[in-house]
Amino acid sequence: MTLESIRRKLNHSIKILDHVTFDVDGVGSSVEDSLVYMLETGQTTCIRQLTVKFRLQAGITRSNIVKRIQMFRNTLITLYTVGFRSFAVEDNIENGIKFSQALAFSRKTITLKVNYVNMRLGLCKTAL
Repeated sequence: MTLESIRRKLNHSIKILDHVTFDVDGVGSSVEDSLVYMLETGQTTCIRQLTVKFRLQAGITRSNIVKRIQMFRNTLITLYTVGFRSFAVEDNIENGIKFSQALAFSRKTITLKVNYVNMRLGLCKTAL
């Protein structure tokens, strides 16, 4: 089920959504792919606030950690480009290890939670 289909089912196709949360796990996460798709197609124009939790699961390889960090970086750049600005960041809400220390602590799950506000809030795309 996608955000598009949920909005269509609830007849919220043109309504502003106050808050949406994405919990991004694992390498090649379909949730992250969905977020990138929504950003690229303009479906986020009517989301007032967005929370994204990026999670590096314990035990993944160093090369996958590097891939994940590159994907996170690209997603953050895209969020900024379309008008989202962070207003609160929680670095590793699960076990106290900072996200920037991911390579050194690959045996622990590391999480970065970023809250955004949409500075370009506008009408929703009606292509739903």
